[in-house]
Amino acid sequence: TLVEELRVLPSVPLPPRGKVMDKREAGSDAHSNAKKHARAIIHIDLDCFYAQVEMVAEPELRDKPLGIQQKNIIVTCNYPARARGVGKLQRLKSAFEACPELVIRNGSDLKRYREASEKILSQLKTFTPRVERLGLDEFFLDVTDVLRAPPEGLDLEDEELFGANEGFAPHLYRGDKKLILVETQTGTKSHVPTRTQKVEHCRCGCWRRLQLGSRLAQKIRGRLYSVLGYTASAGISVSKMIAKLSGELHKPNQQTTMLPAYVTEFLSALRVRKLPGCGYSSARKLKELDIEYVHQLRQVSQKKLIYVLGDQIGARLYRLCRGDDPSPVVLREKEKTMSEEDSFLGSDHPADVESRISRLLHDLLDRVDTRFCRHGDLPSLIRLTIRDRAAAKRKGQSSNGYFGGRSSKQVAVEVGTFHPTESKQREDRLIGILMQLFFKLVSDSKRFHLTLLNVAVARFQPHGGGNGRQLGIQSFFSENTATGRTRQSFSLEPRSSKSTAQHSTALCGAERLLVPTILQAATIQPSSKRNRKSSVIATTATRIIVNEHNSRSSSSRSSRSSEALKGSPSDSKKKVVVTAKDIDDLFDL
Repeated sequence: TLVEELRVLPSVPLPPRGKVMDKREAGSDAHSNAKKHARAIIHIDLDCFYAQVEMVAEPELRDKPLGIQQKNIIVTCNYPARARGVGKLQRLKSAFEACPELVIRNGSDLKRYREASEKILSQLKTFTPRVERLGLDEFFLDVTDVLRAPPEGLDLEDEELFGANEGFAPHLYRGDKKLILVETQTGTKSHVPTRTQKVEHCRCGCWRRLQLGSRLAQKIRGRLYSVLGYTASAGISVSKMIAKLSGELHKPNQQTTMLPAYVTEFLSALRVRKLPGCGYSSARKLKELDIEYVHQLRQVSQKKLIYVLGDQIGARLYRLCRGDDPSPVVLREKEKTMSEEDSFLGSDHPADVESRISRLLHDLLDRVDTRFCRHGDLPSLIRLTIRDRAAAKRKGQSSNGYFGGRSSKQVAVEVGTFHPTESKQREDRLIGILMQLFFKLVSDSKRFHLTLLNVAVARFQPHGGGNGRQLGIQSFFSENTATGRTRQSFSLEPRSSKSTAQHSTALCGAERLLVPTILQAATIQPSSKRNRKSSVIATTATRIIVNEHNSRSSSSRSSRSSEALKGSPSDSKKKVVVTAKDIDDLFDL
């Protein structure tokens, strides 16, 4: 418990108590909060990230007002520019009117920003492997285990350094000042009032855990600046949601720790859009019920929320508005979705739309190819998103800001469609697919006025070719545990011709060798005397069959292979059994 921890460290002040509780109440309180408050989560948010990347590359820009331009929009700017009236998503003309001395750098090419994000991620992983990246400039770190057993050389026990703030690295949220949180996309403000009620701190140990977490966050921010030259803001709390929200209270290059006792009152004054998972559509539905703030959302039953928003979103918001966010820090080495987006003043002709889609797709395929070489996987879903101002106006959504008028459609495609072997044919085919999606999105009207296009791919699946290596035939096999001999029996289920085409490059991605139909129906069962070598035998023999099928076109060779397999290549529905003896015979071919 916290009291036991503090007996070892008498110089650390005890957390303030509220009302006096008897032993039974105190024990129950600690037990109920132990699970909810068991973690220490740090949220790292790089300050004006795109602008910082430019300032690190050109140090002379640090004290000058700097804006990052994409098309005719300032997508972000540094803090000297913000002090002179320049804002995010501001038109270029308006930005120069506010700050004539504004320095502009083009941010259309995101490659250098992605590379900077990778360097930051590498530094964060030196503190803990449990890091989740959100976009390019935000990171969640679960440091619970690190605080429980700090690695050698990480000193978090310097009480004199942090004694002025009750042992916390500044700032510690107390609710004693009025604060404002701003939604990035819409600019809507949430006013956080000063605390009005007496706070009762729990005794589960979270006080000490977050105390050390705040010190670690300060060291992390110091490392990012000393090694890479980037400043960052941070939030520290017991959940991802509260860590992210608390980090917005003091920016830039500062941090805020929020203890669980303050969470309920802190959330009450926020707009529902500040809750993760409450997007434009959900907020609109809630507003129809006169629900705009979190304290209003708490008055609605879970049953009604699920009815209005659906099972997943309704149940999630019911928990989040009460400060309950158990979502884990998810370690993602690879992106689940890749996308390229373009915003512009207007486009109302299909030929112009196709030209813009082509440019987006070209950049996106470069990223897909890079990932394919590194990881050997390709997407199997493509999505097109548009923002149609004409459609938004007809639906009465023209005043709904950044997200108004957005709509999207997606379609599943064969994995092989994205293979880089024939790039020109690939690009032409994908443009055709995207234009079909576009005409479906605007089919209900002959008139459209687009101001945004987004092309995205998702559902990545393993496919041969990563790192210059070829994926073995074992990627086609699933372990058969029915016989109780895992790793000694492998089965390959029959696939349709469409599925076969999807996996046609698994052996030799660059050569696009077609896997013979007979292999799609084969079940390889090594004989009992040779179980120890079954995995190697099955893989090696099947490779030989495939290479033999593709490199030898003579009918006699095909006949011998077919005879050795004791089945008909043309009959994909038949199960063909290959024993170890048959495999030995194949080595003679």
